[in-house]
Amino acid sequence: MAITCRKCEDAPCVAACPKEDVLVQRPWDGLITVNEEECNGCGWCIEACDFGAITLHPEKKVAMVCDLCGGEPECVKFCAHGVFKTVENPEKRKPIVIKPDACVVFCTSCGKACPTDAITFPPKKEVRDIIQKLRNGET
Repeated sequence: MAITCRKCEDAPCVAACPKEDVLVQRPWDGLITVNEEECNGCGWCIEACDFGAITLHPEKKVAMVCDLCGGEPECVKFCAHGVFKTVENPEKRKPIVIKPDACVVFCTSCGKACPTDAITFPPKKEVRDIIQKLRNGET
């Protein structure tokens, strides 16, 4: 499941991309945008992100980064359990969305609400395994 972009200063994901102008960081708010036409799905940006904020679209096979729905994140609105929250970014750029580590509900309302498909879930069996490990105190 993707976490939203932390909008790092001098974003390592942008630097890791081997193709110029595929991942671009907007200077005024730090938002990372992906040129889907040029992205080849190599995954270097995914590896470079320490926060897990970049994923590979399961069908398009291109990098996906949350764009905060233009400032009003749908995942926050539709999270049935109040797990997703909007917080201010320390660099005073636009807010970011976080989810506490303890989201074990996996109700998928946030993923269904996400217009960019940046929030994805593993198969149900894998989700059950994750939940069982968390319940058993395993990490």
